Amino acid sequence: MRTMTAEEARRRFGALMKAAEADFVTITRHGKRRYVLMPAWAYDGYEKIREAQVMNRVLLTAETAAAKILADDPAQWKILRESSSLMRQFLKEVRPRF
Repeated sequence: MRTMTAEEARRRFGALMKAAEADFVTITRHGKRRYVLMPAWAYDGYEKIREAQVMNRVLLTAETAAAKILADDPAQWKILRESSSLMRQFLKEVRPRF
């Protein structure tokens, strides 16, 4: 991973983009890491992992809610609301791509 200062990234934008094509580039400001620029292929992979994690949480929450409904557990409605909220979040994030 390459590191550039914000000033260097501003002055050498072409070099920044070229470096980011191959690997992550950390951009620092006042000596602290502020940004990480990544290639598009890496971001696409990150999005897929993130979507899978959200979907897995939705499925686990729905399964838990179903088990609590069958057991007549009072927590069933809280879990159903969480599942519904996660599904809305997932659909909002995915919908623009379709």
